[in-house]
Amino acid sequence: MGERCATMATTWLASSAPSCTPGSKTGYLHQLLAGLVRTSLFALPAIRQPTLIVAATDDPIVPIANAHIMTRLLPMQRSTAIRAGHRPDH
Repeated sequence: MGERCATMATTWLASSAPSCTPGSKTGYLHQLLAGLVRTSLFALPAIRQPTLIVAATDDPIVPIANAHIMTRLLPMQRSTAIRAGHRPDH
């Protein structure tokens, strides 16, 4: 199942890549700041819906360690890692 999920995620990301455009530097800064001060880790064990976690192996902004943490905390999860950076076209 993991390989199938990885293939589906890679296909979806490849089809979405042309629509990815860089945002403003201010928006990027706000996203980084939001990630520093907000967490939902405490709520993850309460999520009962099946969840697919897709993580990029070369993401400098959201390290793959975050996916490993979510994998341990989400009760009904499947996870896969793809060879990519933060944006699918990098």
